[in-house]
Order: sequence, then structure tokens, then C-alpha cells
Amino acid sequence: MQFVSFDRPNLKYEVIAKTKEPIKQLGQLLIDRFRNQCGIVYCLSKSECVELSKLLSEKCKIKTVYYHSGLSAHQRVAVKKKMRFVIHNTMSKSIESYYQESGRAGRDNFSSVCIALHQKKDFSRVVCMIRNGQGYKKESFKTAMAHIYVL
Repeated sequence: MQFVSFDRPNLKYEVIAKTKEPIKQLGQLLIDRFRNQCGIVYCLSKSECVELSKLLSEKCKIKTVYYHSGLSAHQRVAVKKKMRFVIHNTMSKSIESYYQESGRAGRDNFSSVCIALHQKKDFSRVVCMIRNGQGYKKESFKTAMAHIYVL
């Protein structure tokens, strides 16, 4: 039997409060700390991924490609190969999702950074998505809400 360790000593985790200009803040973070490196910026929805990619390209002159579950397996593998960072532009829907998503950085065992950008209204957005997707009175909603409070 093979055991898998959850310990990833090559990953450094940070939480940064969002400013009043989050696109500018994210663009500056990418330029200052991750210039010419490959990484993922997670968003709450597919449409937000596409929009953020467009804004970073247009406003910050940063070359981006959006990445979401709608891409083919081949496209996702090509994007993941050399990731040095993972940034969560909004919080994940669960601690399990956050662990899986942040773990996409540094799969080559080299040092990598996982940053969570935080603002209070993100929590409300996640709650609304969970409620709309799973139903307010279902047990799964209660479970999802219990997990979200852990974050």
C-alpha cells in the first residue's frame, strides 16, 4: 500500500487583503513577484476567469490564458507543467477545493507560492453560489456551509 503525504514543504502560503483596485493590485503582484513565471489565478466562476484574463492582458499588459474546467485535458496538462504560483482571486468553495487547487503549484518539488487574495464580500459570493447550486434546505448545503466557515 502506498501512502500519500499531504505535507508539501515546497509550498509557501500567504493571505493578502484586496485593495480598492483589485485588478491593478493583482497585475502589480504578478509583475513584481512572478514576472516570466507560469501560474494560475483562480476565480469563482468560468466567466470571471475569462474576464480577468482579458483585463490583465488589456490593462496590465500581462500575457494570460484562461484556464477552467471547460478546457480539454490536453490543454490543462500543457498549462500545469511549470507552475510556480497559484493565486486565489476569490476564496474556494471548500477547504478540500483550496488544497487541491493550491497543490497545483510546485508539482516539480521546487519552491512555489500560494496566495489567497481576500475581501469580505467574497464570502457572501461563495455562500450564494453554494446556496444556488445545492439548494438551501438540503443537507449538502449545511455541509458545504460548515466547510466554508473553516476557510
